[in-house]
Amino acid sequence: MTKRSLMLGGLAAGFVAATLIGCGGGASQKPTVTAKSSKKAEGGGDTAEAGATTEKGDGGAKAPAPGGFGSFTGRVVLKGTAPEQKWIAKKGAGDDVVKDSAVCAAEDLPDEKLVVGADGGVANVFIYLQKVPAGAKVPPVPTEPAVFDQKFCRFLPHASTYRVGQTINIISDDNVTHNTHTNPNNPDNEAISKSIAPNDRTGIPMVYNGAEKEPLFVKCDIHGFMAAWHLPLAHTFVAVTDKDGKFEIKDVPSGTHEFIVWHEAPKYIERKLKITIEADKATEKELSYDASKFAVNNDHPVRTVIISSRD
Repeated sequence: MTKRSLMLGGLAAGFVAATLIGCGGGASQKPTVTAKSSKKAEGGGDTAEAGATTEKGDGGAKAPAPGGFGSFTGRVVLKGTAPEQKWIAKKGAGDDVVKDSAVCAAEDLPDEKLVVGADGGVANVFIYLQKVPAGAKVPPVPTEPAVFDQKFCRFLPHASTYRVGQTINIISDDNVTHNTHTNPNNPDNEAISKSIAPNDRTGIPMVYNGAEKEPLFVKCDIHGFMAAWHLPLAHTFVAVTDKDGKFEIKDVPSGTHEFIVWHEAPKYIERKLKITIEADKATEKELSYDASKFAVNNDHPVRTVIISSRD
């Protein structure tokens, strides 16, 4: 090999070595990723940042944090002619009409699948956000147990919402044995089927460990007409309409949000109800729906309902 060839070879080797050193010696360089976690808000609650997870099963919205908080209030109203109220049994009916009639027919026992007030207000409608919005202040999970009761063979309340991780105390004020059987969709939530002894005011505790996308069905296997709906969520941006169809959702971050409107008969009435919340103001809206919206869906849970023919 000539002297000139040796010199060229040495220069080439030096260039390659310098290039490798400049690129980190050939080792791959991974970019540094910093994940934002939730930070504590005033009063001990969590302020959800973009992409943050405040509780299991519920993430934050990917939008700029809003600059204030307002409330969303209103009524859910049925337009048109409401269906006639149906009854599972009227007061004083016998065992030929309803099981354990001494208790279950001690008072009028309504079919609560659709409850409409005199002015068209629809009870038991869920209005909620699926996820925690950006900038939201989520208060701590209540330490005081919620109460799920049974009276005159009715679940009380018929429609209710709970926080993920909150203890729910199942009790009974009836002098007969009942059963509480939940049907969750989220695998984080264990389906339970627990017998509740007569007049058990101490109760049996239960907890939902994950948020549900829609309310879940609760039944009594002993009295097949008994039904209720539970919605566990990882936040408080939810309301259930009262007997007059009224609702209120407080401390919603300002901005435009998409609410879900859900009722047990049709299920989803609206999946993306857009409401703009202004800071320090109450946004009031009447949600009016045609009677046809409340038609029973084909996949509505099957219930054994005996309609009394007695006055």
